Amino acid sequence: MKERLTDAGYALAWAAVRRMPERAADALGRRVADTTWRRRGPAVLQLEANLARVVPDAGPERLRELSRQGMRSYLRYWTESFRLPVWSPERIERGVGVEGIE
Repeated sequence: MKERLTDAGYALAWAAVRRMPERAADALGRRVADTTWRRRGPAVLQLEANLARVVPDAGPERLRELSRQGMRSYLRYWTESFRLPVWSPERIERGVGVEGIE
């Protein structure tokens, strides 16, 4: 049952986010990330524990900010993944930067 609910949630998000204006979808992703981050659930606490290992000189305040940025990055990944099917080739090209291709 849990798997079915998870599948349904992804399907709903996939359908809804790709139909939203891009700015609205981005804002929604940030809101979900910030809400998840503020709740300080096990995933956020694990993220902070991981960050503490790779940024050992970061104090608690810095770790919290890094974890907030990490959650926003993660939700941006999902937002972009859900929207990718409706992006034009031009939109994709605008979002990619290539350096040192020669």
